[in-house]
Amino acid sequence: MPLLPVYEYFIYSLWLLAYFKNLCKNIIRKEVNYIANNRIRELRKSLSLSQEALAEKIGTTQQAVSRMENNAYDIPSDILIEISKQFNVTTDYILGISDVKRDYNGQYRMNQEMDRCYNIVLRYQNLSEINQKTLRCILERLEQAQKEGEAAYTKEVDKNAENSDM
Repeated sequence: MPLLPVYEYFIYSLWLLAYFKNLCKNIIRKEVNYIANNRIRELRKSLSLSQEALAEKIGTTQQAVSRMENNAYDIPSDILIEISKQFNVTTDYILGISDVKRDYNGQYRMNQEMDRCYNIVLRYQNLSEINQKTLRCILERLEQAQKEGEAAYTKEVDKNAENSDM
């Protein structure tokens, strides 16, 4: 069997190197997407949000959120930024690049909010388990009433806008 000239070995080696480089890049990209999608799901579930509720907050559809969580969709940068704002985490955390949830400014804002709410938390912790559950139910009902009020207000504004056009 004849030996290949040295330059053909060199070219073949370069081809193999490029092939493995692309293979590794694809594996890393899939791993980052998998981590990002799991983090979106984790953050959403930590706040007991449905896919629909998250979609409404970040200005997209439930189907898009589902595709992001199931690694069937690359996250557009504007949506990524909205997700990071909603959950007060860095985009690097969402993408799986970092395990640090908040940068200094985010941590500072979170600490200010925690200081503001600290007394409420202490009072909540002093309640019995039944009263804690009651308070959670009241909060859920208040949130629901607020959403209904916002929807009614939007409907009224739309109705007024239609009447002014006539």
